[in-house]
Formats: sequence, structure tokens, C-alpha cells
Amino acid sequence: MADETTQHTPETGEGPPEVTDPEEAKGKSFLLILIPLLVIALTGGGWAAFIYYPEVVAMTSAVGLDFGSDEKLDEAEPVEYGQFTELQGLIVNPADSEGRRFLMVNIGLETPDESGLEQLKMKDIVVRDTILRTLSTHTISELSNISMRENLKRELLSAINGVMQDSTISRLYFTQYVLQ
Repeated sequence: MADETTQHTPETGEGPPEVTDPEEAKGKSFLLILIPLLVIALTGGGWAAFIYYPEVVAMTSAVGLDFGSDEKLDEAEPVEYGQFTELQGLIVNPADSEGRRFLMVNIGLETPDESGLEQLKMKDIVVRDTILRTLSTHTISELSNISMRENLKRELLSAINGVMQDSTISRLYFTQYVLQ
């Protein structure tokens, strides 16, 4: 008998399939590369989210966002603002800096009424001194820790209100905060 070679034909289905279209081959090899890359990227993203989720929640709560609550942000009551003034160019050496590092800060102060602004203008020197004295008691690590900023604001607010007589400061804002 003669050697019979079987070739792949659609009718018989015998023999190895032949790829006749080079574009189809490129598409298959592209998918073979793309699918593992997507799996690796999704796995890495899931791992990073699992590891860093507590830190992200802590940072968002420090700035006033709460992902755990069911309240919608649109339903929040509007904030009533008072009168503002800004103390600029406050520079202080932190407690453990030995004069090599400094904090430069601008502070915005809010009072409920105009009389508070007048009293702040009259006591500008005393208020600035109170702020510098309070900030200079903190170390570099305390001043650079973002989660400590709210505590620092409360401490400054309490110290400034101790100087005020007839009026109070309702809110304190850091408008510039540079630690060098």
C-alpha cells in the first residue's frame, strides 16, 4: 500500500489544526499575556487595599470623612461661619530641634462677631506670643504627625481663648503649615 498522509480537512477533523491567519495568532498570544497580567494586577490591588485600609480610614477620619456611616454628605447641615482674620509669618523652633529645624505657620482665626475681631487686633502681640509659646513646646515628631493636628488646634484654641476677655475664638485653621 502506498503511504497515505492525512491532512486536516474540515470534513474529517484529522491532523493538527493549521493557523492560516497571522492576525488570529497574534490575538491569541496577546490574550495569553494579558490575562495573567490582569490577574496579577487585581491580586496586588486587593492585597494593598487589605493591608492599607486601616490607614486610609484613619486619614479620612482625621479630615472629617466617615466611610462607616450611612449618612449622605448632601444631608449635612450647612456650617455657619463668623468673622475671620489671619495671623501670618509665625516661625517657631520645635522643642527638640536645637535650632536646626523650624515650623512656619499661618493661622486663620474665626470669631462669631465683629467685636471678637476688634479684640484680636488689640491683643495681636499677646495672641502671637501665646501661639509661639504653645507651638515651641512640641517636638518635631508631634508637629509632623498629621493625626495630631486636631489636638494641636484644640490646644491653640484653648490658649488663645485664655487671653481673650470679652469674646472667644470659635475655630482655628492652619492656612499654611511648613515644617523644615
